[in-house]
Amino acid sequence: PLDKLWPLLPALDAALARHRAVDCRALYHELLIRLRERAAEPGAAVPDAASETLLRSGLLVGLCDPDETRREAMLGYWHGQLPRSMAARLVACFETLYAPAVEAQWLHISTLLLLQLVHGAPNRHKTIFVKTLLDTSSFQPVGNLAPTRGSASLAMLPWGHEFFSQSQPASQDAGEGGPLRATQSQLYSQTQTQDQLG
Repeated sequence: PLDKLWPLLPALDAALARHRAVDCRALYHELLIRLRERAAEPGAAVPDAASETLLRSGLLVGLCDPDETRREAMLGYWHGQLPRSMAARLVACFETLYAPAVEAQWLHISTLLLLQLVHGAPNRHKTIFVKTLLDTSSFQPVGNLAPTRGSASLAMLPWGHEFFSQSQPASQDAGEGGPLRATQSQLYSQTQTQDQLG
């Protein structure tokens, strides 16, 4: 009897996918799960591409349900359906978890299902850092991270030229128009003045 529901799926989706009653949406999600399981059985009627897309889309919309209990139930369902390795699950995020109906929530859905692998890991409570991150007394910066005159990182800062023109004398590498931009070379002359840049 489940095979006979495929032609009715568009009407069921229109009536139940976003129904006000949580119980109706829950029954619809359960029906979609049964249809998906039935389609995977040998000898079952194979749905057409449109029905398969609508089925997957309906199950993905359940991950964005307004009811938290429904979202958790659908998260558990999809967690059980996707691969257990991180690399394979990441691929599945692109191949299985995308549908136009949930395009705006795709990144959120994918992140939740990737994090489910970590959440279920046996060593998830293992301490990574010996000291807490709040203890900054032992923090030592690596080298001098401040930009130098003429460096690409300084040239990209809006205050860079003014900062060095007031505190240090101009050097040969800066040229007449100020510090070189990251895309400029000393072989070429600047075509814009500092006033034009902004």
